[in-house]
Amino acid sequence: MRGSIVVRTRWGALFALVFLVSGPARGEDFDGDGLDDRDEIEYYETHPGEADTDNDGLEDGEEVDEHETDPTEKDTDGDGYDDGEEIDEGSDPNDPESVPRD
Repeated sequence: MRGSIVVRTRWGALFALVFLVSGPARGEDFDGDGLDDRDEIEYYETHPGEADTDNDGLEDGEEVDEHETDPTEKDTDGDGYDDGEEIDEGSDPNDPESVPRD
């Protein structure tokens, strides 16, 4: 039996996912970001259809597994620089005192 679920994420985007009533199967990764679709919905509150939910230049799985940044916030440490920019420039996206050099 197929059904649909409407999920409202914390950033307010509304989208529908069509899958088995029990939810996506473990191990499914529709967007290829390295995070299990079910974990994206239930735990991380990321979009299982977008590899980079917050559009900061880092895929959600990369943020969670490699950099320990928030995949739903472009600027995890609130210093005014996107996480992807900080990684590219060699600064720490988790430390507001560490910023890219101009």
